[in-house]
Amino acid sequence: MEIERCWMHYLKAEQLMEQGHWPEAQRLYGDVLNSLPHHIQDAAYQSDIKPCQFACLLAGLRDASVAQSEILNRLGQHKQAFDTLNQSYALMQFISLESTELIQRTHGLLEKQSEDLLNHL
Repeated sequence: MEIERCWMHYLKAEQLMEQGHWPEAQRLYGDVLNSLPHHIQDAAYQSDIKPCQFACLLAGLRDASVAQSEILNRLGQHKQAFDTLNQSYALMQFISLESTELIQRTHGLLEKQSEDLLNHL
């Protein structure tokens, strides 16, 4: 899924969650969480990505993971909620090991986002 469409799904899921439409929000967050990690991995190796853009991708992953896990927990799907957070946490930990300039410049943010996910686990 293109990044623009991914972002639109994220915004719509956020709105649906606020309105209490859990199943549709869950579906859209699922789409985001299937696509966003690929965009993050690609961005980590692109020289034209600014740290602020990368930070937005990371925050989006963290926020979508937390929101999806909240929905899953409310639906009694506790293992899936844990797995959702754990996958995003693992991705951030893996990316933080890379030595690209972008990763070096955003390493503190990566650590903070990882810590936030760990706290939700």
